[in-house]
Amino acid sequence: MSVTDYQVISAMRYHGGSFAEALALAFFKADPDNRQRLKAAFPELWREYSELAELMSEEFRPWLP
Repeated sequence: MSVTDYQVISAMRYHGGSFAEALALAFFKADPDNRQRLKAAFPELWREYSELAELMSEEFRPWLP
């Protein structure tokens, strides 16, 4: 799992509703093929939480070299 995938899944788990949280837990348990299937099945959720993960990571960038 890539760092970006981990950030998106974490955003879903901690900031999403009950369905997004359940989906995040499924992502953590899934093998790479099933992760791709989940991303393809719920592109709107993946896009929404990708944007949130990006915004959250930008908050920490000022401290990075």
